[in-house]
Amino acid sequence: MTLAPSQSWSINDWADYWRYHIGVNVIPADTRNKIPLVKWTSYQNIPILEEQHNQWKEENAFEKGIAIIVGKIWHNDPKNGLYLTFVDLDNKKAIDEFCTRDGKTVPLDDMAQHMIIEQHRDESNKAHAYFYSRHSFKKKSSDHYSNNTLNGNEIPAIEVKGVGEHGLAFCSPSPHKNGHNYEIIGTPEPEIIDDLESHIDNICKKYQIPYLEINDNGRSLVPIQDLFKEETKIYEGHNRHEALLRVMESLISRNRSILNLDQIKSFAHQWNLQHCSPPLASSEIEKQWNDAVKFIQRCEVRDSEQANELGPDSNPDQNENNNNESNENQAQSNAEILVKLAQENVQLFFKDQYGAAFGLVKVLDHKETVALESSRFKRFLAKIFYDKSNHKVVSTDAITNAIQILQAKTEYEGKTIPRKSCIS
Repeated sequence: MTLAPSQSWSINDWADYWRYHIGVNVIPADTRNKIPLVKWTSYQNIPILEEQHNQWKEENAFEKGIAIIVGKIWHNDPKNGLYLTFVDLDNKKAIDEFCTRDGKTVPLDDMAQHMIIEQHRDESNKAHAYFYSRHSFKKKSSDHYSNNTLNGNEIPAIEVKGVGEHGLAFCSPSPHKNGHNYEIIGTPEPEIIDDLESHIDNICKKYQIPYLEINDNGRSLVPIQDLFKEETKIYEGHNRHEALLRVMESLISRNRSILNLDQIKSFAHQWNLQHCSPPLASSEIEKQWNDAVKFIQRCEVRDSEQANELGPDSNPDQNENNNNESNENQAQSNAEILVKLAQENVQLFFKDQYGAAFGLVKVLDHKETVALESSRFKRFLAKIFYDKSNHKVVSTDAITNAIQILQAKTEYEGKTIPRKSCIS
């Protein structure tokens, strides 16, 4: 198979291209309807065996299209350690912003000389971009706008996938739902481009779209000081209610000693008209206002009670530091318990030929090979802790610390078992 994709290639040739040349896991899919045709979540963190890939080819499983699991490179040794990042540019505004940096705009065709750019002829205002990176990019899900906002190109529609858990990418030469196939318009050989994550984040910030500031529980908050900036806009689908509630709480706490509540409420109405797009209805404002007033009242009662309990000589800052230290110690203690429980309940820890760490876990009446960095293994640790500790819930920090210890022990002490082997 030659490097440059050819019109004469079969769908199986394309499956080999994405697997062996690009290096990612490839699965059969119905790309017109964007449906994977096999159960693929078990392949998010492990390589698909060559035997399985060849079986799918023999069965013509790729006939309806190809999907790839972006993220870690498994099947191209020179690129081992890299990640394939996928960026979905779903309207013209997204393409324009993606192609503009430091005030300079380049054509999409120029971008296609450095990364894989896919388009389908029926929708030239949309594009896929793939490139290698040395780190996994943070996920950015698709945004929710009103149809007028999206179709009017007021907001760039951008989605980012950087690891297997982020989902699939439906790729060339598969058919698109509107009829034409995805096509690579430039190089089939993507470059390593590590700094595009900050570029995407800058695009998002320009339109008040959360990206890199999204916290670990999936929620994102615009800094409170930024909410009062004149240029700030909170669009539909981006927590207008929460933003307004935070603004109200801030206005009440800062102005209650010099203004009455009706005056402060009028400021909140003005903020809604200036910064929410579209503004929230009066009934919604009224609900948020009542919640904000109740919250401030509860805070005042709590602070008063704490002050009485602590006494005049107490140091709140010191107490907070002590609490933080206590929480950290508890997390570390629970992490040690989790490591012991894991060693008692996992039949085997091993690493594959790529250095990825796994555990052989018994689930009901069968055994499963589970990647230590996977969400499934985190849930496994949470469950055995819950079962062994009289139904106590362990913290995320403790689970993370335990997994780091188990991965290190597996990396330096565990057996190496190639993933082609069958463990029973």
